[in-house]
Amino acid sequence: MKIVATFVYSDGEALFGLLSAKFNEKEELSTFEQMVEDLNNPIWVRNFVKARKELLKDPFHKKWGRTENSLALQVRSEINRFLTELAEAHRIGKTELCQFLERSFDSLHASDRLHSLRRSKLKPIGKKSLVRIYAVRISPQLFIITGGGIKLTHKIEEDEMLKTELRKLEVLKSYLEANNIYNTEQLTLLHTDLLQ
Repeated sequence: MKIVATFVYSDGEALFGLLSAKFNEKEELSTFEQMVEDLNNPIWVRNFVKARKELLKDPFHKKWGRTENSLALQVRSEINRFLTELAEAHRIGKTELCQFLERSFDSLHASDRLHSLRRSKLKPIGKKSLVRIYAVRISPQLFIITGGGIKLTHKIEEDEMLKTELRKLEVLKSYLEANNIYNTEQLTLLHTDLLQ
């Protein structure tokens, strides 16, 4: 397990912003980079949707007039909107980046609000969003991305890819707990390379 900087600021002791998990250190891309690459690839998105085209018959999708092509366009639009807003917040500065992340991520479940390491999700365009980005919240100013995907089902547990994303959240959370990491200072003690 490796944790890498994505959009981050450091004051020499603490981190602020967005990190990304690397579940396999041999992989070239972090989970954030791989997610962005996949969701921006129209062929990957179209294949993902084709494999789940039965779900498009659901009245929920019919109500919005969603087709394979419109879904591919919407997914790319959502991920690019998120990236644009994230880059702009990062460009403005640490405070804006932290505020953007805090208002963008929500607890995965209400029960997660009770834990110091919160499983979190982000919906780039709100309630109608198809894209989900998952992270563990270390503090209101620091999140570690574990991945993301396209949610075409009513519940996360109804899609194998999203169930994999839930498992990745648990793997990261377990890693952090096993290493006694419950805040940004403890994280930087174990991963000093993040402060550079």
